[in-house]
Amino acid sequence: IVLAASFTTPTQGNDDGVGIYRSTDDGATWTVHQLASETATEQYNFAATPSGSSYVLLRSQAAQDLQTFTWVTSRSTSGGQNFTDTINVHNFYPGPLTFADPNNLWTLGGANGCKSFKADCWNTPGLIASDDGGATWHQVKLPS
Repeated sequence: IVLAASFTTPTQGNDDGVGIYRSTDDGATWTVHQLASETATEQYNFAATPSGSSYVLLRSQAAQDLQTFTWVTSRSTSGGQNFTDTINVHNFYPGPLTFADPNNLWTLGGANGCKSFKADCWNTPGLIASDDGGATWHQVKLPS
């Protein structure tokens, strides 16, 4: 069983982050690998291969300029023992992750905004994919 959950540890100075929790005995005991967060407002999405050998945690930080978002992809190919982070900047909020195999990932992203205060608003969905385990991401052009 593998899952991710956000945490706050007040005894350590209000550190925020996400923990990858893993059980190999149907939930009787758990191990946790904590990944620190850059900001308390990060949102995350988690996916694991069916075999449990690879995990990807995609964290998104709030936009600095209201148009771009920082994506931090934390990837483990060692069952959660070690993680490698990569950073990308996109104009989409990432959504739930789908993990086909250790290299192929998809997320439905969304971008929205308004030209003026609550007027002329728009919302654009997009299919975002990675074919290198989350190191880089690109928008998939869908047929009309």
